[in-house]
Formats: sequence, structure tokens, C-alpha cells
Amino acid sequence: MRGTILGVLLVQLINNSLILIGVPSAWQRAAVSLLLVAGVGVKRSLQSAARERCAPRGAQADYSNAVPKPSKGWSP
Repeated sequence: MRGTILGVLLVQLINNSLILIGVPSAWQRAAVSLLLVAGVGVKRSLQSAARERCAPRGAQADYSNAVPKPSKGWSP
């Protein structure tokens, strides 16, 4: 919740600053879009880095129980 509020405040701060500077509205939208894409990219890279740190090295996922095996008497 706190991150959402901070994100909205940051977007509004950038919009207001660009208006005061006199930047056209098309460029304002482009700047906010780049900010959002950069923020999502940074968050994604931090999550993947944290996931790599937590996973043991050389470990592989075990998917042997991913699909249940049919019980006796069942036919597709």
C-alpha cells in the first residue's frame, strides 16, 4: 500500500514539474511511461536476483508430482 501511494506521488510530482517547465503533454506522457517501465524493470531484476540468492546452486526443480497419475480403472 505504501509503495502505491509513493508511486502515485512520484508520478504527480513529475507531471507537475514538467508542466511548470513547459514540456508538451505528449512528452510528459512519454516521461511518465519511461519512469513506470524503468521502475517495473528494476523491481523485476531485484526479485530475480533475490530468487537466485535463495536457491541452492545446482538444484533442479522436481516436477515428478506435477501431474497426478491416473488411478486404477481409469481410462482416458
